[in-house]
Amino acid sequence: MKYSVIKRPGAADDIEECFFHIAKDNREIGSAFLVAVEDGLEELAEFPLLGKAIELRYKEVGDVRMWHVKGFDNYLIFYTVQGNNIVVTRVLHGSRDIDDLLS
Repeated sequence: MKYSVIKRPGAADDIEECFFHIAKDNREIGSAFLVAVEDGLEELAEFPLLGKAIELRYKEVGDVRMWHVKGFDNYLIFYTVQGNNIVVTRVLHGSRDIDDLLS
């Protein structure tokens, strides 16, 4: 069974921000990033538990999982599995303060 992918507004904003950051130096690589994110989300829709469960400082955030954007290993997709949905909460560069941004 394929899960539905729901992008929270923050995740959609993150994807756009990451694209612009990458594309300012190379638009083709920026476009490749967008394709890689969508490919990753398709993969998660097929296999929702692929991502690693992570421990966060604030437990009320829930059971968050993390998956690398292929070809852009410093970029991470953060999501939860809710019923038959993959809910993407953020897409962030790994150097950011993940705990702070996810809470």
